[in-house]
Amino acid sequence: MQMVENRFSAPWDNLVKAVTVGVCLLVGSVTVVLVLVADSPLLKVGLLLLFGSTLAIPVLWVPRGYTIRNNTVIVERLIGDAEIPIAEKPMLWKWTWWGVRLFGSGGLYGYYGYFAFRGLGRVLMHATNRYNLVLVIDGKGRKYLLSPDNPQEFIEQVQM
Repeated sequence: MQMVENRFSAPWDNLVKAVTVGVCLLVGSVTVVLVLVADSPLLKVGLLLLFGSTLAIPVLWVPRGYTIRNNTVIVERLIGDAEIPIAEKPMLWKWTWWGVRLFGSGGLYGYYGYFAFRGLGRVLMHATNRYNLVLVIDGKGRKYLLSPDNPQEFIEQVQM
């Protein structure tokens, strides 16, 4: 069997950009103020580590891109790639505000983690753009929402 591989980027939508910049500015400002008023050098280092890790650790799970390799989608992340074996033909999915974040990020660096949406149920998101969502279902019936830069081409590249 021939190894077919296609890569798609994961661009950020404007809400992700705004939330990320806003949170970084807020956390950065609070950190600077607290470090300036702190008396103890140990407290200053502790505050820097606490607030710095609050911004740095979530970056590890941010989708950086997607690769389709035969019938598997590989979500590229710093923490390690996530592999999703595709069991059904992926389809476009339209973002709805009728949902809730169960665990994960709802705007800071993207949308990743567990969410529940009306009409879709529980889903694991690896997305950075609400307008380019593709629904992928694996062999166990688990649902994933991804946001490749060209969702229609992404769907066409899956060999089902």
